[in-house]
Amino acid sequence: MPSSNQDCYPTSRIQKGLVLLCDGQDLSEEGVGFGVPVLKIGQGEVFPGSCLWKVELKGDCATSEAEYSMNLVGRMAVGGRRIDCRTFYRAREWLASQYRRHPELRKGILYGAELSRMVMSMKDAFVEVPTVGSVKTVYKIIDDSVLVGLDLRGVPEGHEVVVMNEQGANHFDSYKDSDELFLEKDAIGSWDEVFSDRASFIDSKNGLYFALTRVEDARMMRGRELLSDRLAWAGLAYVVNPGTKRFSYTMRLGRT
Repeated sequence: MPSSNQDCYPTSRIQKGLVLLCDGQDLSEEGVGFGVPVLKIGQGEVFPGSCLWKVELKGDCATSEAEYSMNLVGRMAVGGRRIDCRTFYRAREWLASQYRRHPELRKGILYGAELSRMVMSMKDAFVEVPTVGSVKTVYKIIDDSVLVGLDLRGVPEGHEVVVMNEQGANHFDSYKDSDELFLEKDAIGSWDEVFSDRASFIDSKNGLYFALTRVEDARMMRGRELLSDRLAWAGLAYVVNPGTKRFSYTMRLGRT
């Protein structure tokens, strides 16, 4: 299923990658799906707002080619009016960096952010901007494996590439890696580095998992956030080394 949107979440404007279905149910919730590029410059992020898909079936292999247009940025709105103050976004980005770097501060930062949202009636808003670049991604689905290859030659210099692999947090509530670390729900954390050779997220209700291995040209991160009707994602990301022009990895799918 190349594209899926859960309209109840503010992030529904972001173009999704591959998602998992179980008995007809989309398991991605707020998660962006598998193999989705995000560009970062400083603390700012650019998301794919659209994508051109081509799908080919040949024997036991299904190949999907996707060309993501990087043309969406996150903003905030109050009373339906977008906030365009640079100082506001710099402060917000600084808080986000502290949130990622300091797990002990996360509850306090999250509480303050949610209180501010409620008092000021602030909401997330994603705004289309002139296309910053493009990323071509090829997904090859063979048996229980998805081979993901990204062509990053369309990414401008100075932008960091993060490859997201996310599904829904209500479904994928457990994390396990090859170092025998097992975490559940809030203990997983929101953005922590993975140092084991293999890591997986588990949907304990449906008995499913997806797993990735560390790749030489990138750092691997894990995260899960679940917050009312705003956040519901769980997954693994690769932070690709600067200057990389092609990046590939294999994802395993299975049942527990």
